[in-house]
Amino acid sequence: VQNDPYDGQRAQVAILDSGNTRALDTSVLTGGSISALVSYQNKDLQDARNYIGQLATAITMRVNTQQALGLDLSTPAGAGVALLAVGAPNVLPASTNARDASGAFLSGVTVTRVDPGFLQASSYTLKGDPAAVGSYLLVRESDGVVRSVADGDVIDGFRIDFNPAPPGPFDTYRLEPVATAAVSMRRVLDQTQGIAAASPISAVTNVANTGTASVNSIYAVDTTNFNPAEFPASVVFGASNPDGSVDYTLTTQSGVFNGVWRAGQPLGNEPGIDQGFALNLVGVPRPGDSLAINPTQYPGQNNGNVQAFLALQGERFVGQRDLGSGVIAAGSTLNDAYAAAMGDIGARAQGMEYLAKASDQVANDAESALSSEVGVNLDEEAARLLQYQQAYQASAKMLQVAQTVFDELLNSVR
Repeated sequence: VQNDPYDGQRAQVAILDSGNTRALDTSVLTGGSISALVSYQNKDLQDARNYIGQLATAITMRVNTQQALGLDLSTPAGAGVALLAVGAPNVLPASTNARDASGAFLSGVTVTRVDPGFLQASSYTLKGDPAAVGSYLLVRESDGVVRSVADGDVIDGFRIDFNPAPPGPFDTYRLEPVATAAVSMRRVLDQTQGIAAASPISAVTNVANTGTASVNSIYAVDTTNFNPAEFPASVVFGASNPDGSVDYTLTTQSGVFNGVWRAGQPLGNEPGIDQGFALNLVGVPRPGDSLAINPTQYPGQNNGNVQAFLALQGERFVGQRDLGSGVIAAGSTLNDAYAAAMGDIGARAQGMEYLAKASDQVANDAESALSSEVGVNLDEEAARLLQYQQAYQASAKMLQVAQTVFDELLNSVR
């Protein structure tokens, strides 16, 4: 047993062959307690850490993003600062990577989390591409997907940078964007007035409206598109469509945007509008109804961003995947992702318990078979001794009878 080449806290099984120590591939370890321990270390335990790390990172980064979109209770009110923090990504160079005369690695890799929604519950292996010098391959260990990467590329929600120098052709790295995140997850905001509960914008319906629409909530949702300088703004509703939707016009400080509102759908951030806020209505507007959107003047009386925090529980921002060609696979909600992780871990535990019982039964059957061939059964041996004793007594009786008959025969002849 020797240290893992990436992580000294892990072990791997090796074989000493002709004076050389060679690590055994885990695929050749197909049974026994050593194989089970290695599999648990490399697969089950690592997957569990990645599951929990993915959840911790996703909720931390998403909550902090929403916190930054609100207003706190400082004077004057400002954007909220980070609420939570998690452990940094882990980069593990192989012990065999090239070093200088002092023993320091010649190359280096750094990982930076960029988009929490696309982070996967997986570790990665970075290595040189044997087909192209200076190119690199990134292997996602959870499913074996291999992609070509370069310095500065963003893959699965994290960016890869080479510093101080790119890896050599025989250098390899294990990248863990989320595995250690939950270990150091903590709260970093201590002042309660720092909670950005207020939305930076507020909406008020026109008192002359004839429809039943009223404002349920309004808050910023996109740090890229939301611009406070676009407000005040106004929304005017137009004609109703056959499918029940209602046309509307959004007028901001920089332009006029036309959209279609449907019941249950927020307006302000749909394709073609992209103003970075979500306005949720209750009721149905009629043609000519309007509402005004203004910067929030009294943050202490506004809870718009709190409603945005509550809306996160239904947002599918965990484990999204870019399938290419502009196709994005939807992620899971926090509750669904947690349930899936616990379900997978539970299924593995139950499966291992079943396999352990099956292995015990196989071992017991093998032991019984061996004992039946080479073992000694005291009851069976005692029965055989009785059989031999009775057989001996019967043979002695036969000899006695034969001797008597022989004697009688001699007397008769005499």
